[in-house]
Amino acid sequence: MAAAPPLCVHRVSAVGKPSSFGCGSAALIEVPDREAALRVQKILGEKCDPLTSTLLEYRATAIEPGLRKAVSKEGLFLGEPPGPPVNQLDPN
Repeated sequence: MAAAPPLCVHRVSAVGKPSSFGCGSAALIEVPDREAALRVQKILGEKCDPLTSTLLEYRATAIEPGLRKAVSKEGLFLGEPPGPPVNQLDPN
């Protein structure tokens, strides 16, 4: 049987090595159209990235009142964040 090429041996041996990664908080903001998404993204700044043409990721735990006010001046109104998830299968 022929020996495996060195690159294959390295990749196979690297699969079992532990890795670490960071985890942060983000808010998903859904807007009605692309133009609104661009306006919101401009206001929220570099912490805000588009995921689709109408879905934005804002890397923060909350949207500060000052930013909410700036967005509302543009005629866009952020709804209140949703409450905790409800287990609809729980009879209590």
